[in-house]
Amino acid sequence: MRSNTLIYDGARQITEDDFLETHRRTDLRSGDICMVNTGATIGRMSIAPNKPTTSKSTFQKSVAVLKPKAEVATSYYLYSLLKMRLITLSN
Repeated sequence: MRSNTLIYDGARQITEDDFLETHRRTDLRSGDICMVNTGATIGRMSIAPNKPTTSKSTFQKSVAVLKPKAEVATSYYLYSLLKMRLITLSN
């Protein structure tokens, strides 16, 4: 993740079996929020785009996938709220 975007350049490819096992945890869909939860880039976030690559993507456990409930808040609202909270915490 860079500049609030999922970047696929140099992405590691895994076997289909490994993907299916890991994908059960993430099940990435368009509009989901991806947030790094450990390491040097903790707090980096992006919203999964509406592209064919999205449903074919999965992450290690260092990335949390947040699935906002549409009847409560949009992805963009929750993303903005989290971003503001992270800025507040870092000051």
